[in-house]
Amino acid sequence: MNRFLQTTIVCAVMVAAVQAFAAATGAPPPASAAPTSFARIANDAHGRPTALQLAIVSYAPEDEAYTVDLISAIHVGDAAYYQDLNERFRAYDVLLYEMIVPGDDSQPGGSADKGAGGLGLITLMQNGLKDLLGLTYQLDGIDYDAANFVHADMTSAMLAESMEARDESLYVYFWRAFFAAVDDYGRDPLGLEDWQRLSVAITSGRGNALKIALAHDLVTTSFSADVFGGENGSALIEARNEHAFGVLKEQLEAGNRRIGIFYGAAHMPDFERRLVNDLGLEKTAIEWIDAWRFSPAKPAL
Repeated sequence: MNRFLQTTIVCAVMVAAVQAFAAATGAPPPASAAPTSFARIANDAHGRPTALQLAIVSYAPEDEAYTVDLISAIHVGDAAYYQDLNERFRAYDVLLYEMIVPGDDSQPGGSADKGAGGLGLITLMQNGLKDLLGLTYQLDGIDYDAANFVHADMTSAMLAESMEARDESLYVYFWRAFFAAVDDYGRDPLGLEDWQRLSVAITSGRGNALKIALAHDLVTTSFSADVFGGENGSALIEARNEHAFGVLKEQLEAGNRRIGIFYGAAHMPDFERRLVNDLGLEKTAIEWIDAWRFSPAKPAL
């Protein structure tokens, strides 16, 4: 597998934050709680990979007056994964969702589906990944017309302003990712880790070897700290999270008591820190759901 091509795909998914769950440990853990993993590979009793799983983590104050669930998203997944989420979302008073939309429009239809500005290219790459792996695109699988859905993300203009204030751009992100890839290459110049993962996937007795190998890389990638690091974080993660956190507080003040936050898993460590440190919530439960299922290998004819 070409390391730099793989790097480009992973980075693109994260940059969009319209599918970047890859670096689930990219932000500092909450000061008062053990760090939470938001993505993992599930294995059967024989150690063979069966699914890429994402977490739904629940938080509540000591008196349990309300509950906030962090629902990790991946922007290309199995159709059954999105069907499951649609059913679960009905149980929430409000479901806060991410989507960078043009202007003041908060609806996912029309031009918003194409992404904001240069991020339209990322959407195109996500669609390519979807077709390559036989998956479904999130915008096609999730019912964004549900009555309890509340937009909790920046507009493209707001994001551009925040990026400018932080001296960030897609160009800057690209070169950060490039040099992170160079550092990664220096640690493993022969790409032995990639080949080892691919070998395990092929010999695991299950199909979808490429899907399994990519899933392992998405779960274990460490690009987040290199690409989105810095003293004040990034516009694509921390600034958008801050905006969503403001929407969360508005919904709590409005009396909603069962709230879900549906964002890419790369956002979740920072969200967890805010819930624990700013609102004083405690982690009460974690549930894992299959986002990519790996089918058994077909028997030889």
